[in-house]
Amino acid sequence: AKFEKKQDEHARRVKEVLTNSLARTSYLEIFVGACIVLNTCSMTLDYFSGNVDMSCSDPFRCPQNIVVMPKLMDDLLSMSNLIFNLIFTVEAAIKILALGFTRYITDTTNMIDVTLVVISDLSNFLQYVFNGLNISILRIIRFLRIIRLVNRFRRLRILFAKLTESFVSLGDVVFVSFWFLGVAAIMGMQIFPCRVRLRPEECSNDVKDEFGQCPLFPTDCDHNDNCPIFYHCSFNVRKNYNTFWRSLATTLVFITDSNWLDIMYAGMRHYKIPVGGVFFFLTLYCLFSYFILVLFTAILIENFDTTDFEKEQLQVSIFRVQAMRVLKEQQAKLIENRERRSEGKILGEEWDSDEE
Repeated sequence: AKFEKKQDEHARRVKEVLTNSLARTSYLEIFVGACIVLNTCSMTLDYFSGNVDMSCSDPFRCPQNIVVMPKLMDDLLSMSNLIFNLIFTVEAAIKILALGFTRYITDTTNMIDVTLVVISDLSNFLQYVFNGLNISILRIIRFLRIIRLVNRFRRLRILFAKLTESFVSLGDVVFVSFWFLGVAAIMGMQIFPCRVRLRPEECSNDVKDEFGQCPLFPTDCDHNDNCPIFYHCSFNVRKNYNTFWRSLATTLVFITDSNWLDIMYAGMRHYKIPVGGVFFFLTLYCLFSYFILVLFTAILIENFDTTDFEKEQLQVSIFRVQAMRVLKEQQAKLIENRERRSEGKILGEEWDSDEE
């Protein structure tokens, strides 16, 4: 029993030494980082692997210019995914054995790692059990492994930390931006309303309903001079300033879409004199495209700049490093002097013994 107990204790110590050395060595981090990069590159090689009916001639329904992946390529990518999943699973197991489960999950990075490992293993298990089941959402989550590289590179960690700190300040700018957006939408409703025809005789007979009334919102209405609802509306069905939500959506499309000139031209055609439309939309475009962008850039630069407190902490850290170097040098000199004194005493004793 004692022999078996000693064997178990020896095996436990060997396991602890191996797991601790593997979990804390830099070679494991480098190897896993290289595997993450290779796994991401292998996922970029994936393309269509189904069956295509090449005899189909309908240009709208049939697939065009699709290259079918060879079966060998599909098998190689599937095998590489299994190998990478195995590597990441073994890495997580080694760290859990070395650090302990409670200590392991307290780190946010480890929580992300083990979550991605479990999801990847679950995806492979379901594909194996259900014979080729393809769950797209689980495959997409595997691309999140590239996030693990952030923890392996110091500069990336600093960059993401600064960006995270900027989100708090960016919240105020986002609030101001949406406030300006709402004000611009309300102003657009007041400047570019489309006057509605309400009397029955103001629409043609072919669009009247069975009661002889003009339809208020027919589905075939075009927003132009021939529209049976409006006297005149230069905007189209989707982009207009008739309601608040439609006005808000139109303003958002205007400041973000590359085709913003069409909306400005529609505003210019709304009145006989196009000056009002030009002034409104150019002011809105300059405000959001430059002023708000400058605010975002200024906040990011401010957060990336080193504060006075960080500079003080950096100076204190440098002083501590220099003090530790001086102490180590002094300690090394003391040890060297002690060794010389001990050697001198030994040589003196040997000299005295020789004289005797």
